[in-house]
Amino acid sequence: MPSTNTNQMICSKENKLLDIFKFIAALFIVASHCLPLVPNSTINFLYGQWFFRFCVPLFFISSGYFFSSFPKNKRIKYIKRIAIIYCFSALLYAPFYINKGIMQFVRSAIAGYYHLWYLSALILSLLLYFFLEETPLNKAFNKLYPFLACLLIIIGAFYDEYRYIFHEANNSPLVIFIGKLIKATGGHRHALFFAFPMALIGKYLYKHQNNIKISKTICIVLTVVSLFVSLVESLILQHFGGNDITCDITLFNYWPAVFLFILTFSYCPQALETLDTRNLRKVADIIYISHILIIWLINKLLGLKYMPNLILVLIASIVVSYLYIRIENAINKKHKEISIRQ
Repeated sequence: MPSTNTNQMICSKENKLLDIFKFIAALFIVASHCLPLVPNSTINFLYGQWFFRFCVPLFFISSGYFFSSFPKNKRIKYIKRIAIIYCFSALLYAPFYINKGIMQFVRSAIAGYYHLWYLSALILSLLLYFFLEETPLNKAFNKLYPFLACLLIIIGAFYDEYRYIFHEANNSPLVIFIGKLIKATGGHRHALFFAFPMALIGKYLYKHQNNIKISKTICIVLTVVSLFVSLVESLILQHFGGNDITCDITLFNYWPAVFLFILTFSYCPQALETLDTRNLRKVADIIYISHILIIWLINKLLGLKYMPNLILVLIASIVVSYLYIRIENAINKKHKEISIRQ
């Protein structure tokens, strides 16, 4: 159970506030894929290019933090588990990309179709993390990883967003060439320039958790301030970069995730002490994997748009996740009963 100590982080397998935040973040991600939410409104831009952008980094940072706490054998099991989920998800969505041509099929299968890029990026980033810690490079890696994370974030932000501000640099043959190399490695918003540095932030928080002494109030203030800074950044990028700006990776849009993550370890509301949030982790995962299929089905069957579409998609995603967990629990219970009899 998370510590109620407001002065430092403590690693815990059961972080109830983090489970709740990740569940809410999963719903925010669903909403981003239901855009536009309001017809002809700046709300769509503010939501899609700013507000929800901390959600995916929260998941990556969390994975990096807990991965750092695992022993070697558990790290291998963790990566295998994500790989199995990814393979199942890739098969589930294969009908959507199987007829796109051989190259697009291979790319979708490896880099991830649509939203499945997250699982692909997470697997590759954790494999890279594991490799760097289990080879002779580990000493250099453990000393330099904060600088490596900063460098990768800066490169990713420049090639994903900031280069569109500098029009002359954007048209430079060198910039174009490096951009092609980045695209060949999975793109800006993938493992090397997004998932991996976010996981390294999680590693940093784990390694230095005893030295991180931030009160609940300061965490909340820093979260609000970082949200405001990321809003200003997104508005500046959009003003100078125009329609090319997507704000997938910027210099500041992941900061709210950092402070929210720290908050979950420095503060545990008393009301959560008796609450079982373990299933929320599974619900968040299932919602993320299934929601694109649910969006497609609802659009195909009902043709809904805007807020009615979002509300129905959210309800359907939660119901599907709940039913899946109930079925999984029933199967596990049956297997357990059979093994006891034997």
